[in-house]
Amino acid sequence: MALLDEKYRNLISGRSRGALADTARVVLSLLSVPYRCLVAGRNAYFRRVKPAARRIARPVFSVGNITGRKRRGRKRGQKRMVLPPYL
Repeated sequence: MALLDEKYRNLISGRSRGALADTARVVLSLLSVPYRCLVAGRNAYFRRVKPAARRIARPVFSVGNITGRKRRGRKRGQKRMVLPPYL
């Protein structure tokens, strides 16, 4: 998995050279246009729709990790970095 990570990052950053890398970058850039449109449409929809969250008159307690499994990897407050799918 680390090797794929490195190859993907090299491709996206432009460090990978050659016809295949150039073609992959062109295809990815062409695919990004409809993706941006879909994301913009989704965001516009959620801006217009009434939010699902609402206030209630009683106190609410949030309970996390009721599965009993230990958290691994990230510490509290750290977000997971999400990368687009690999080629």
